[in-house]
Amino acid sequence: SPTSVISGVDANGDGTVSVVSPSGTSQQTFPGERVFINAASTAVPVTSFYGGQDFDGDQYSNLDELLSGSSAIDALEDPSTLIPDYVAPMGTLSSAVIPDDDASGFDEVLLQWSWESPVADNPDTFEITRITDGVAGDPVSVPGTARDYIDVDPPVGTHVYVGVASRQGGTSSIEESVLVIGAGEVEQEVPIDVPYEFTEIYDITSNPTAPEDGARFYCTDSANGQIYALDANFAPVAIIPSPFPAGVPCTGIAYVRTGDNNNGSLVIGNGQSGVQMHLIEMTLSGEFIRDYFLFVPVPFGSKSMLPGAVEGSAAGMGYDEDSGKLYVSDQGTCVIYGMAHGGSGEIDPNASFSHPSEGSSQKGCTTKQCQQSNGLVGCTSTILLTSQTEDGTLEIIEVSVANGVATQIGEGISIAGIEDPGGIVIEGGSITVTGNSDGTVYEVQATSSFTRADTNEDFVIDIGDVITSLDYLFAGGAGPECLARLDVNDDNLLDIGDPIYLLNALFVSGSPNPPEPFGSFADLVTGPDPTPSAETPCP
Repeated sequence: SPTSVISGVDANGDGTVSVVSPSGTSQQTFPGERVFINAASTAVPVTSFYGGQDFDGDQYSNLDELLSGSSAIDALEDPSTLIPDYVAPMGTLSSAVIPDDDASGFDEVLLQWSWESPVADNPDTFEITRITDGVAGDPVSVPGTARDYIDVDPPVGTHVYVGVASRQGGTSSIEESVLVIGAGEVEQEVPIDVPYEFTEIYDITSNPTAPEDGARFYCTDSANGQIYALDANFAPVAIIPSPFPAGVPCTGIAYVRTGDNNNGSLVIGNGQSGVQMHLIEMTLSGEFIRDYFLFVPVPFGSKSMLPGAVEGSAAGMGYDEDSGKLYVSDQGTCVIYGMAHGGSGEIDPNASFSHPSEGSSQKGCTTKQCQQSNGLVGCTSTILLTSQTEDGTLEIIEVSVANGVATQIGEGISIAGIEDPGGIVIEGGSITVTGNSDGTVYEVQATSSFTRADTNEDFVIDIGDVITSLDYLFAGGAGPECLARLDVNDDNLLDIGDPIYLLNALFVSGSPNPPEPFGSFADLVTGPDPTPSAETPCP
């Protein structure tokens, strides 16, 4: 064989895989794992990671061999020896939202893929099927010479694009790409550029008052035991060592503006399992401030939490400045613990709760500050959590907490377009999400795109929108799915003030236009809600 694949263990006891070929040597580490390679197993963990390579030199990639069941380290066996009409699948299938080209108000999706086979330059055809929110559409046939396709004006929702190649009566295995349009749509993705081959960006927090060139975000790397300070563009400006001993993963992180005598501090979670849950607060330069060892003072909750130390692994964290509460989630038990910042680690039973969706991911947890601008009394912060629906779709949900019980507010925001999502931070109309296993930070829309005051959704602002608003408010008329369209004055309330505001904008000279996203009467624009609210959701 032209390539040798060797498994081993490094100095830390982690499994390693080395690939040695005439072109050089590369190595991958699998923390906490052991890798066993033999001919019978076809080195499945290795061929998965090095899917694009061809270990046995038979002109079929390792991924082709793995999908067909043939050996990736036997040059005399390839997919065609097991499957006579074997067709190679798409090598990749990517999807990306591109700006609206036809002034319809809907974005479009660009699909791109590759295809290689030792027996042909192209298949006969490709077939693309879009599955939107679980409902499959009609397949689209694309010539075999094509390597891209534009899906025109797909609706808001979670889309799974499924692609197959066909040749001489055979059909390949499927390749999928997931993309979200509307709330949860990825606006940008930025790889974290740090000097480590493999990173696991676990959780993220932000300092909203940071100077323009200062540290705006802080994220934990549980694989390397580091904390990265990032600027507003997610470029690293400092690397801070974990406060925990080597080998203990640092996971959750929360920024506290009033910590360290109002200089700001970071609270870091210990990701080690089987021990008392432990947090460390430190200065922004990494100096120790205090420990938090979590404990339960009195029995509480559906999990029958008994008095004593809380055993668990800290996951996503958040801090609520209004109440002074730190929140830390336990990935193993689906319980989120609330406690006082600066305290002894004592859990507050009234601020602690079981996740509304049992079995959900707990890597993401943050607080959402009260954003209402109408002066209402009693506005309280809510909490954002990563979750999953019954069909397994990953999403972000907003909950309010009272007397130890969490109640979900509105619909969740799908983050199906992000593989292995981690921590979350919300800022205005965007949510920042870390991608655990790919070392990337994603910015996703907190709401769908819409035009404020376009209440009847005809992409024209006129008296018809005033009538629709009045009909919704006082005659029981149907409103748009995106209620933010009706919130003309952007006060996060739906009342008579909205149609009055629009009437003034339309007919009273000098009156202000509706707030963004609006543009102007002559040039309307669409965009996410910069002041999202549970009272005016835009899913």
